[in-house]
Amino acid sequence: MLLQRAVERPVWWLAGFAKAEAPPGTDVLAEIVVPLRRLAHWDTAVGTWAIEPGDFQLHIGRSSRDVPLAVTVRC
Repeated sequence: MLLQRAVERPVWWLAGFAKAEAPPGTDVLAEIVVPLRRLAHWDTAVGTWAIEPGDFQLHIGRSSRDVPLAVTVRC
C-alpha cells in the first residue's frame, strides 16, 4: 500500500510472495524479498524507472483478505 504519493497507483498490489508448507500445529519461517524495482514507476520525463522517495507500507499475510502484519519501509 502506498502512502501520500504524487504518482497515481492502485491502493494494493502484489510486491512479493513466498510459498511455505508446514504440518498442522507447527510454525514456518518464510522470507519474502521485495526488490526495489517493485516499488518503482516508469518516469516518462526521463525514460527510466524511478522510485519516488518516501514511505511504503507493506502488508504481510496469507491472502489479500488476511493481512495481520504490516511494516513501513522508507525509500
